[in-house]
Amino acid sequence: MKFDPAWEFIDNSKIVKEQFDELPSFHDAYIEKLAFHSGNCNDGGVIQPSLLVVLDLPVRERSGASYEFLYYVQLELELSGIIKASLRDFTYDNCLYFLNISRKEDSGLLTVKMDSSTNGDSFECEVKCTSVTVQSCKKKD
Repeated sequence: MKFDPAWEFIDNSKIVKEQFDELPSFHDAYIEKLAFHSGNCNDGGVIQPSLLVVLDLPVRERSGASYEFLYYVQLELELSGIIKASLRDFTYDNCLYFLNISRKEDSGLLTVKMDSSTNGDSFECEVKCTSVTVQSCKKKD
C-alpha cells in the first residue's frame, strides 16, 4: 500500500493504514468538530496553539457501477504548533470536498487544507503547523 509522502511525517499515521487498504480520499467526509486551543504561550508556558479535527469518513464498497455505503470511520487529527490558521465561510455544510496535507521541504512546516466547495456557501480552512498527529481512527458505532 502506497500512502502520500506527507503521511510519512504524520505521527501515528500507522493506525490510518491499519483501518484502510489505501489512503482515504476524504471526499464526502463529515466534519464533526473543529476545536481550536489557544495554548498557554501568553502566560509564559510552552503549549502552542493547536486544532483538533474530528472527521467521519464514509466507507463504501463497489457494487456494479456504483458504491454501497457500509459504515463510518471516525478520524481524529491534532494539528500542533500552529503558526497560522484561517477559516473562511464556515457553515452548516460540513461535508468535505478535499483535505490535503503537504510538507514544505525547506522549513518542515505542514500545511493542512480543507474545503467543502459543495455549494455557494462553501468553507475553506488552511492551517500551517509544526506537527500533525493521528489521535484515533476507528469504526464508528
